[in-house]
Amino acid sequence: MATALLARSADARLHPAVRRAREYLESHSGPRISLDELARAAFMSKFHLVRRFKAAMGVTPGQYQVLIRLARARTFLEQGLPVSRVAYETGFADQSHLTRAFREAYGVTPARFAALAASGTGGTPRAVDGDDVYLTSLASDSGFEMLAAVA
Repeated sequence: MATALLARSADARLHPAVRRAREYLESHSGPRISLDELARAAFMSKFHLVRRFKAAMGVTPGQYQVLIRLARARTFLEQGLPVSRVAYETGFADQSHLTRAFREAYGVTPARFAALAASGTGGTPRAVDGDDVYLTSLASDSGFEMLAAVA
């Protein structure tokens, strides 16, 4: 589910420890995973893992985990779940924690995203709060899909 939303480097070019760490993060997307736990799963020291992971993926393992949780949040919001429930289901401390992370990553709040998602599908104008808004998918430098609400 989340992996379909996140573009990433080709598996063939990834260091085996980075691949194991990425797969571990994707399969354990609920609770926060400590760096020590991730390093054990990847069979590499945590310091070396962070350097390798960031070089290969463009973000740290902690940032990658947040991106996975945000991708899951997007899916739940598109399905019409309330923001408070989405925050709980995706492992954020509370609704405001989800809102801050979501706004930072996608440029819109979860509630606004849900309204945009409910009003149509990507690229077509929708009236939200009296404005014509377009929901556009952008590729970031790190290779992860980003969303932008463009007025």
